[in-house]
Amino acid sequence: MAPAFARSANRQRRRWFRVAAVALPLLGLFAGAELILRGIGYGHPIGFLIQPDKPEPLWTDNPFFLWRFMPPGLARWPAPIQARTPKPPGTFRVLVLGESAAMGDPEPAFGFSRVLQVLLEARLPGQTVEVINTGIPAINSPIIREIAADCRRLEADVWVLYAGNNEVLGPGGLTSAFGNRPPHPLVRRLHLAVQRLRVGQGLASLLARLSPPPAASARLLSENLRKEPVPHEDPRLARVRQGFADNLRAIVRTGERAGARVLINTLASNLRDCAPFLPGPPPVLPDGKTAVWQESFEAGRRAWNDADSARALAHLQVAAELRDEHADLQYLLGRASLEMGRTNEARGHLERARDLDGFRARPDTPLNALIRRIAAEFGPATAQLVDAESAFAAASPDGIPGHELLCDHVHFNFAGNYQLARLQAEAMTAWLPALGESRHAGWLSRDDCALRLGWIEWSQLRSAVALRRRLSSPLYRAQLNHAERDARLRREVAAGASTNTSAVRARNGRELREAAARWPHDWVLFDLLGKFLLSTGDRGGAATAWRTVIERVPHGFPGHYQLGLLLNQSGQSEAALPHLENARRWRPLVPEVHIGLGTAWSHLGEPARAVEFFQQALKLDPNSEPARVAWAQALRERGDSTGARAQLEHAVDANPNSVTARFYLALLLQELGDQDTASGHWREVLRLDPGNETARRQLGQPARDQPTEARVPADSWP
Repeated sequence: MAPAFARSANRQRRRWFRVAAVALPLLGLFAGAELILRGIGYGHPIGFLIQPDKPEPLWTDNPFFLWRFMPPGLARWPAPIQARTPKPPGTFRVLVLGESAAMGDPEPAFGFSRVLQVLLEARLPGQTVEVINTGIPAINSPIIREIAADCRRLEADVWVLYAGNNEVLGPGGLTSAFGNRPPHPLVRRLHLAVQRLRVGQGLASLLARLSPPPAASARLLSENLRKEPVPHEDPRLARVRQGFADNLRAIVRTGERAGARVLINTLASNLRDCAPFLPGPPPVLPDGKTAVWQESFEAGRRAWNDADSARALAHLQVAAELRDEHADLQYLLGRASLEMGRTNEARGHLERARDLDGFRARPDTPLNALIRRIAAEFGPATAQLVDAESAFAAASPDGIPGHELLCDHVHFNFAGNYQLARLQAEAMTAWLPALGESRHAGWLSRDDCALRLGWIEWSQLRSAVALRRRLSSPLYRAQLNHAERDARLRREVAAGASTNTSAVRARNGRELREAAARWPHDWVLFDLLGKFLLSTGDRGGAATAWRTVIERVPHGFPGHYQLGLLLNQSGQSEAALPHLENARRWRPLVPEVHIGLGTAWSHLGEPARAVEFFQQALKLDPNSEPARVAWAQALRERGDSTGARAQLEHAVDANPNSVTARFYLALLLQELGDQDTASGHWREVLRLDPGNETARRQLGQPARDQPTEARVPADSWP
């Protein structure tokens, strides 16, 4: 037996020697390549936080962080982060983790993290309050888990976790919108680990060159997501929820190890004013009952559109008796029941409509139940539940959240952001007795917070205009109640425009200046002030405001970008270039930055360099109208009207409903003397934007009495 055992052992040793003889040189070659690539500065850092000015202990966000998780063209960024370690004495630091709702989308300047900072500042007058917002659109819990691990170093006292909206649709979820089909979790983790190495980044770059990925943009992402509905009975949802639970636990434990306490939020969603995005096809029923279902549903929808709720309910109930698992049917049953005063029935139908929606961008009932269960697993000294879903229902008419608190499906308006920030601030009092012992009798009111943050008539009108544009995209236009929502927003815009008098603008200017002077550390106020002053024509004041932003956040994108654009527009393109290059450093894949650089080089008489940047902008976003318009302007200034016309016609072909492209094409055609073709485009501009006074003048039509949204405010080229 001994000789046989010895022979077997010898064979094993020889096998391992052969493996080592092959593997060790390969490992040596790999390690050498890694050292060489790092030595020559190839690749980019992979952590969420970087130190741009080592050894200074200042941490900022890494512009390349999301490249590990999604195609670079889809990567987004948080608001600029700037945090010092060790944490300065007397500082109370809060870390916000989450997605776009946590970021404050669509207006981060007025998001709940900003309101939370104001509330805490007022209650902790002897301390410096820092609320660091790491929220990024389109991410989900696997990415947030990585962010949390990197943010342990920030020494935050409290972590606020508001996450879960993107678990199904985000990177690695159940769709291929962010690239290929989601791989097995082990393969995904291996892929992410390899990308930590410069060799891995080089291999990924080589593969991308050999097989270029399809163009990626936010618009294409939305279109791709709509092509892959995820029904509520999809068995893969169980895996997604289990992954979310694992990540949620890991984030809380990471916060605990970092010495922080964690607020875990349930998620609020718009039930009343957000119809399903992808309701699904009519059900297939036997014995010709599909046609009966379809006829009953359509009759109910017509009756609801005619504001006849009783008749709508009668028809819809016939369809529901045949098959009630249809998102739009449940939504109409909910709305009709609500209008008939059947509140409890309405709430159940509207919740079910959300849960049946194939576009799973709203948190469903099982996900919020999971959040509550995970929060209960931790002791109150570690984590607390902030039940935002229940609180928003309690604060809403009939207990059903709608446009009073949410501006779209899951994002908040200012009232909603204040509501959520108050919930979080009040939850912190269990951990921070000083919050309950403030010299103030209570928390700052919503109006006080609005004035402190610059949420004034000017910013409210600006927000309403932007929101109406967002909700005019194909994703929202396909909803049952799009016309209703658009009409309400149109009224808001008209009301804001009618009160936008010179006296109101003067008062708004004073309010912004006073807020900036009183809180000079708040760079966001100076950014708002710059935008306001530019809207009034005060370019010098705007430039001063954005230079202050750069002083406060030298490593941030907004100040450099805004000042660069302003200098470009003022004929100071040479001075604009360093600011635009700094903007590109911090946001390398923003098409608008490349457009600004292209415009600057065009103004400086360098058309070849200008074209490179315009082409890069279009590579990042093939449907970028600003890129086409800017390129057309550059060509026009060089006397190439034919090339300019081709760019604008390309933009119109790509999006026939583009007011901007048609507007500037009509201007160019008039310059070329082609009045007939120009008139056709002016008529289209007026059809798309009835309030466009330039188009009315060109067509000889009288001006409108009522002010409306002006999508193209100037009568000349930008």
